[in-house]
Amino acid sequence: MAQSAIVDQLIKRFNNAESIHKTYGSSLSKSLDGLFVESTKDAKPVSSTFLDYQFSLVKHIVDELAAADRDVIRESGEDIDAINFRDRVNVETREGTSSLKQTLGGIFGEEILNTLGLNGPIASDPVVLSRTLKSAYEISLELKEMPKPTNSFMPKWEVGQLQGMLKGLSGKLGDAITKTNIEKKETQEAQIKRRELLSKARNALISFDHLLENYARLVGNTELVSRIRPTGGRPKKNNDTPAPPVNPVS
Repeated sequence: MAQSAIVDQLIKRFNNAESIHKTYGSSLSKSLDGLFVESTKDAKPVSSTFLDYQFSLVKHIVDELAAADRDVIRESGEDIDAINFRDRVNVETREGTSSLKQTLGGIFGEEILNTLGLNGPIASDPVVLSRTLKSAYEISLELKEMPKPTNSFMPKWEVGQLQGMLKGLSGKLGDAITKTNIEKKETQEAQIKRRELLSKARNALISFDHLLENYARLVGNTELVSRIRPTGGRPKKNNDTPAPPVNPVS
């Protein structure tokens, strides 16, 4: 599965750190252990385990980040699918509502449409249309019977017929809207988790790079220092010299 650009960039940084660790980790550990033995006369190696632990910590966080990034991509796709499905259902519902209005108006006249709140233009917004249809359905539940047809030749309706049609129209659109809201929330939650892990991964990589660099400087491994900082040296620090006081305006 593809990765987002920002996570892909960080994983490339991690791969570089992994390459450095594999190439220089063993020799750096031996050099550090040599300093330890010289100063303490204790031959127990300690640095190799410590460096491996630090690297495994970084790897664990980066692996979590990669998984979180995949979750975001998957959830975003499901979010788009839900929106597309909702929009298709909205078109179908608008067509069904238009047909129902024409039928009701033709048989019973405008009064029934006014009673149900269906008179006027059909909303294009799916949320507004869903609310309108739900309201019409709730109103239909209060009806004892359908009005008489305007023409005696027109077919009679039972209230249950109207209720069933309104429930069908509002129910499918309402379910599609609910699904869209759920997918949107899950996408947002996945994005928040990825953002948190991205920050952790950056900090972990910076800490590991600093650790390797400082240890490399400690044992005089200039090759490793230049590998970690290929541009050479640290960024310039801010001048700690305090600025001269500003003369007050007289």
